[in-house]
Amino acid sequence: MSSAVSIEVIAEEFRDRLEYLQIIAKRIKSRTALPGIIFLDPDTGLQPNGQPGYEHVLESELAEIWKLLRTIDVLVFYQHQTNRNGEPWIEVKKNQFASAIGVPPDHAKLAYAPEIARDVAFFFAQKE
Repeated sequence: MSSAVSIEVIAEEFRDRLEYLQIIAKRIKSRTALPGIIFLDPDTGLQPNGQPGYEHVLESELAEIWKLLRTIDVLVFYQHQTNRNGEPWIEVKKNQFASAIGVPPDHAKLAYAPEIARDVAFFFAQKE
């Protein structure tokens, strides 16, 4: 089966934040097909309030990637549940995502299927 949709995966190992962000930037800038869907899949999601690890994307990194996107591109972000004590987490992280890319909270959308995976959500926004 073939498709006209081109999918490019960044296969380089994540070792250094700045270097990896530069790789992402180069790939985004070199795209010719529009619109693009940029899908970020860190191990757990956006940085927590405490000390972020390599399993997180920093808000500043998310903001830099958003700046590189062209009009009508879509940014999709994987977020794993942030706590296990029953506290609401999806709306909090969705708002953090929106704030990081500088859009109103209602501009960030949510894809969530608790019947499939209650501990995973996807946030996305289209660049206008």
